[in-house]
Parts: sequence; structure tokens; C-alpha cells
Amino acid sequence: MISTSTRLYRMFMASTLGALLFCAGCGGPGTQFSGTWTSPDYAQMQDVDEVLVVAVTETEVRRRIFEDSLVSKLQNEGISAYPSNQFHESVDQMDQEVVEALIKERGIEAVIVTRVINVDRKDVVVPPSTTVSGYPSYGSPYYNSWYGYYSHGYAVTHDPGYTYEELTVSLETNLYDSANGKLIWSGQSDSFNPASTQDVIGPTTEIIVDELVYQKLLSPRKK
Repeated sequence: MISTSTRLYRMFMASTLGALLFCAGCGGPGTQFSGTWTSPDYAQMQDVDEVLVVAVTETEVRRRIFEDSLVSKLQNEGISAYPSNQFHESVDQMDQEVVEALIKERGIEAVIVTRVINVDRKDVVVPPSTTVSGYPSYGSPYYNSWYGYYSHGYAVTHDPGYTYEELTVSLETNLYDSANGKLIWSGQSDSFNPASTQDVIGPTTEIIVDELVYQKLLSPRKK
């Protein structure tokens, strides 16, 4: 006859292992750079604090959200930044001459352009598994016989397996010198298993600003 404590322990182990396997398999949201490049001609530019932010997205709403988020984070660092949606509301392509006139008028020194380069969806199969576990004890019947020792707290957990989807959203962000159009810096970022658009935009704009400020490619102009 199985004791009440043994039954409770088996129930606890089954639920705990199931939760751990589910969490380990599905992972969590996160964003990081998969690669970055900086032109040696522009290492530590500094004193660049007038920036135009441009996002290439499939909808005007997402474009506004991304540009406004990046502009806000740049401004928090004391860098003057303008979202392109402030001057061009449509998702239609901006005219180069119009943008260059705007750059000259505003004294913009650099342009940041971000676009989605890949959305990868992959089904991951976790196969069925069986786990045998036991918990220690002392005294009778733990040491009185080999079977008492063997069977005490013995529990077998069968997991039927499951399938989940892994989602990776990859963005590329480039920083250009507005004076000559040359590429200063480029970064490719991956957002893993985002639950919403904001789970991509918020962390991505944060690591972009952190990286550019850390490398001193953008910084508040010294007064």
C-alpha cells in the first residue's frame, strides 16, 4: 500500500518536472545583437547629436511606434533626434531630394535606418520521456531491507511530449553619415519568442542606443 506522503511526493514531482520541461523548452523573450560592424574611418566620431530616424515597416503604425521609441531613447541620452514620420506620414517611399533638403535645413548629421530582414518560425518537437525519481529517508523501512531502500519514495513520471513554436524576428539597423551617405555602423539584432510587436521594438531600440553611445558614435555635443 502506498503511503499518503509517497503519493503527494509523486504528484509534486510530476507537476514540477512538467513545468520545468515546459519552461526549458519554450524559453523566453529576449533581444541581442547577432553581429555588428563599425567603419574604421568613423571610430568614436563623437559630437554627433542631430539624428534622423527612419524605420522601414509594413504598416504606418509600426513605423511610428519604432521611430518614436528610438527617438525617445536617443533624447534620453541628450541627443537631438527626429522621427521621419514627423515629416513624411505616408508609408510610401520618401523622395531623396526632399529628405536631403530636410537634412540640410535641420542640420542633421547622421541617419539611422532600420528594417526587418527575416522572420523565422520553427516548430520544435519535445519527444516523450520517462523519469524515475526517489527521495531519501532514514530509519525503518529505509534500511531494514533492500526492497525498502529501493522502493521508498519511488516515482515514475511519464511525459507525453509536446510541440511548440520558436519565433525569431531579425532586424538590421544602419547608421549613415548624412554629409556623404557613407555607412558608419551596422548591427543585426534578433528578438527571440516575442509575444508582441512591443517585445521586439522596445528591447531593440534600447540595445541600438546603448551600442551607439557606448562606441561614442553618437553623443551629446559638448557646450
